[in-house]
Amino acid sequence: MIDEPPLRPLLRLLAVVLFTLLGAMSAMLEILLVPLYIGGVIFPITLVIALIGNVGIPRALRFIVDSGGLAGLPLVAWIIVMFVAGFVPDSMGDVLLPGYGQGQYVSVALLLVGLVAGALAVALPPRRGRPARPSTKPPSTGRPTAASR
Repeated sequence: MIDEPPLRPLLRLLAVVLFTLLGAMSAMLEILLVPLYIGGVIFPITLVIALIGNVGIPRALRFIVDSGGLAGLPLVAWIIVMFVAGFVPDSMGDVLLPGYGQGQYVSVALLLVGLVAGALAVALPPRRGRPARPSTKPPSTGRPTAASR
């Protein structure tokens, strides 16, 4: 059995910490982009960012550490930041996720898209390599056929 170099577990721990912080920063960016308007129409780009981020970050971490539990930590950080920064009022009573106008629909959709995408990314097993293609040739019996003689 080959032992791992002593630096590898430390690098994995560093990757878990960095990807967890990335999940938290992704949540903060998404919260701040909820009330983005172009002209007079709300522009829900935050939903696309949540979908890509909450699928990509856990999948990338799972590829590095090969552990579903550790791959879920960025999603946990995303959920904590989303609920604390989004719903806990500051000293003036303001919250960052709007609960009025068109922004309320984007806020609810952000929570749903982010949670579902992140949960599926953590729960589904990773795909490694290309899937096997079915062979179009008949199985070989080891004996020469009439065509090969």
